[in-house]
Amino acid sequence: MKTKFTVGRPKVSDEEIEKRKNFDDLVKKFKDQSLADAKAKQRSGINMKKLMYSTIILGVSVVCYITLNQILSKKSTSKNTATTNQISNKFIESKPTKFIQPIEKKSNYSTYKINAQKGGEIKHHTKSVIKIPAKAFTDEQGIELTGEVEIVYREMHTIPEILASGIPMRYDSAGVKQSFESAGMIEIKGIQNGKEIKLKQNKKIEINMASQKKGDRFNLYYLDTIAKQWQCLGKEKLIEGNQKLNQTKDNLQQATSAIKNDIVNQQLKTIDLKIAELQTKENNHNADIDLPKKPTAPVSASKQRKQFALDVDYNEFPELKSFEGCVFEVGEENKHYTSEFNNLKWNDISIAQGTKAGQNYLLILTAGYRKEKLIVYPVFIGKNLEQAQQLYQKKLDSYNTILVQKKEEEQKRKDVIEREIKKMEEERFALAKKLRAEENSRSLNNLYAEMNDGKNYLSEGVRRIFEINKFGIYNSDCAKPFPMHTTTEGVFMQQNIELIPASVFLINHSDNMMWTYTTKETEHLKYDPKKKNSLIAFIQNKLFWCDTIAFTQSSKKKEKTIFYFKEIKEEGRSAEDLKKVLNL
Repeated sequence: MKTKFTVGRPKVSDEEIEKRKNFDDLVKKFKDQSLADAKAKQRSGINMKKLMYSTIILGVSVVCYITLNQILSKKSTSKNTATTNQISNKFIESKPTKFIQPIEKKSNYSTYKINAQKGGEIKHHTKSVIKIPAKAFTDEQGIELTGEVEIVYREMHTIPEILASGIPMRYDSAGVKQSFESAGMIEIKGIQNGKEIKLKQNKKIEINMASQKKGDRFNLYYLDTIAKQWQCLGKEKLIEGNQKLNQTKDNLQQATSAIKNDIVNQQLKTIDLKIAELQTKENNHNADIDLPKKPTAPVSASKQRKQFALDVDYNEFPELKSFEGCVFEVGEENKHYTSEFNNLKWNDISIAQGTKAGQNYLLILTAGYRKEKLIVYPVFIGKNLEQAQQLYQKKLDSYNTILVQKKEEEQKRKDVIEREIKKMEEERFALAKKLRAEENSRSLNNLYAEMNDGKNYLSEGVRRIFEINKFGIYNSDCAKPFPMHTTTEGVFMQQNIELIPASVFLINHSDNMMWTYTTKETEHLKYDPKKKNSLIAFIQNKLFWCDTIAFTQSSKKKEKTIFYFKEIKEEGRSAEDLKKVLNL
């Protein structure tokens, strides 16, 4: 091949050098092209062991060697990779990537437009009402907004709706695991020009939420998505029965002000806190702390073991006084022991706890420079055994007497706490009844006057009214403890693949309740076998369900239970679809 010289090559510009700075990338591109050419020639039947390609990049010679082994290696690598994936028998969700992970793909928000300067009233399709005050919004910098803003709003009332939303319903307090029984949950956001807005500090939005759950056992909670926990805000205003709810501005302010400053509400909150403190104190109480130590029964000497007695001055060795009257059996652990030990005169002796607490001891014998250690067992012979047994019986009788006294004291303490809790619950019931009576006694004409346009609003079931001073997620909830019935280590399978989700949802269809277990907690999965149960797991964007039939047919092996799941396809993830699938 004739050598070619290039004379007067144009100088490479700085821009061109900077553009081609990634030398490795250029080599990779060139090598990939060379590899493609080599494959083409190999398919054409050209017999070669090695091809050499070279080029000049910015004056530097680059040589690539492509072998047939390289051509074939990529095929075998991809094949091996596929095989590895096929034999995998675990499907793992190590950790949720987001605090809120919705299951449904399509959002179920409703969007309403409001004049920021005038405010207004929104009537949601659930028959809830949102009251927006005038001049209530600012941007991120705190500048008051004008013009039109969007209020994005949604409600969740059922387990399928909550499950589809991905909003966590776990509420752990003072070490006690709890889950929410919801009387209605809302999420509300404000947007202008595609950016989220804020509420002024002195402005509040009133939510008049329609709820199907009756009773005043529910509190209002706010979901802090930064701290990743629910915050209890106290009681909302409760209206039961069918009442006309269109309100004039003055009457609404009168009603909310009366409720907000009501002394009875404060008393109810105080009672709730006291009950929670007592329950926490009871849960954390350890009844075994003050119990006496049970005496150890004397052991009779064995004829099969070697024994020796200590001839010591107990005034000189007071720590051995407790072993007076006993002999020491040489444990089988002492392979170095001989009868010589019995004939030596030891000038020092000490004793320490042995390998089995309360059963054996470490005896350290010293004679001059010689030091020996023995594992020994204190035993009794003859009269000493009889005396030791008599002394043990006295100590045991005393122990049993003290134990009975302690148990009686413990029961009395529990009775006192139960009476205190019962008394406070009765007081709370009386105050709640008083509050409802006061609310019902107020004139409906003053609280909820009809608007002049005649657009009256009729509630169905219960109205829960509360004010919020920032956008976010709010829930009218009653915290309930986890089930305390059957306990098992849950193993979750889908055909021959083990599912390891970050969270598992236990659904009690009988009581319409849902509890969330973490991966670690499923080692002690608790459920009520008398109820109708199912399980839901969400792993790597796939949804799995162990229905009520599969739940009852689960395979129990000792302390483990194998639950078999099936996958719920993408089209079955909306709240409406989940309602049909889960039969809720």
